[in-house]
Amino acid sequence: MNLSLGLSLTSTRRRSGLVNPLAFLGAACYALLVAWMRVNGLLWQDLARTIPAVSHLDPVRVAVWPFGPLGEVVFTAPSDAARPLLYFEGGLLWSLSFDGVDDCLVANANLPTPSGQAVTVGARSNRSIKSGGTSILYGSNAVGGDLRGHHVRSPPGSTGSGSHIYGAGGSQLATAYLTGDTTGANTIVVEYDNALSQTRISFNGGTPVVGNWVGAPFPTSNQLNIGAEAGLNNYLGRTSGFSLLSGSLLSAGTKSALEAYLGGL
Repeated sequence: MNLSLGLSLTSTRRRSGLVNPLAFLGAACYALLVAWMRVNGLLWQDLARTIPAVSHLDPVRVAVWPFGPLGEVVFTAPSDAARPLLYFEGGLLWSLSFDGVDDCLVANANLPTPSGQAVTVGARSNRSIKSGGTSILYGSNAVGGDLRGHHVRSPPGSTGSGSHIYGAGGSQLATAYLTGDTTGANTIVVEYDNALSQTRISFNGGTPVVGNWVGAPFPTSNQLNIGAEAGLNNYLGRTSGFSLLSGSLLSAGTKSALEAYLGGL
């Protein structure tokens, strides 16, 4: 099973005998790649990690990403009832199905993204079945009593795929939406460019939609949720993967490679 865009094994970073499928990004990131995790035994039905999740509709309590910036990243459902389901899409394709009620996965550790750095998020998901906005990926941090951060709505119901960034006092600094989403899987790449105070959203490899903001965003993600906004706006749909990288923005070629990789999930 090849999920590495044809890159040679010698060009990828290894850990614990595994090959990092996102090594082409050039830096460690946070990610959840369902098919890759399944075939490498990194999805579990139980908190103790004794029962692998490998079959269609197996519940997933724990998902492990070995190549985070600080080492292993463990995503955990808050309870057995909140476990998303492993979903077979056909061929080599797998996703996680979220019920729109309480299903979500939460990262085990803080995700440091110093203020002033750029953030690039990529995701592959289908349209939320809900008519209102739901978030597939959410990151936030309380700073001086203010909830600041960013989240990707990918996609929020009939509105399209979008992204928001919040600053001091929880004020919404920028919003950008893309319309014309379908019921099938879609690829979204969001660039949070602090230098230009812009959010740029590319949908299925298309021309980015730009949202400009005025203010001081604080894109630190000390809480990273998949499938919900800290218990709110739960996602009803399926996602096959995401990546979150902080630091320098990706080059045009690397961004295209990310879009191509996500598009094959």
